[in-house]
Amino acid sequence: MKFLHLICKKADENSEWIGRQGVSLLEKSTHTYESGKWDFKLEDAKRLIGGDIYLHETKQEKSAFGGKVIDAYEVKADDVSRTSRIAFKFQFSPSHRGVAWKGASHGMAWTSGIIEED
Repeated sequence: MKFLHLICKKADENSEWIGRQGVSLLEKSTHTYESGKWDFKLEDAKRLIGGDIYLHETKQEKSAFGGKVIDAYEVKADDVSRTSRIAFKFQFSPSHRGVAWKGASHGMAWTSGIIEED
């Protein structure tokens, strides 16, 4: 089992998940989303295909959104110094809500890191 937890904050108090920190709906009928512009190496991100992604407001709060990762690919981000970033394409699943953060949890951690468990 492979999984990844990420901090993905609301744009404002009234925000839905779509539009938050790069989360966008790709295909409504299949519940397919993209969460993008993350600072990962492509080869590391590709390891997550078939695994799970969990999006959290904070590390202390349980996941509010997520799903099964379908793909990982490079995207460009013009607003940061390292412009080559990663987007994850995933299929939303209600079972990916309410999951506790697991992995790196120090104060500056925005990701759990890609975790592989048996």
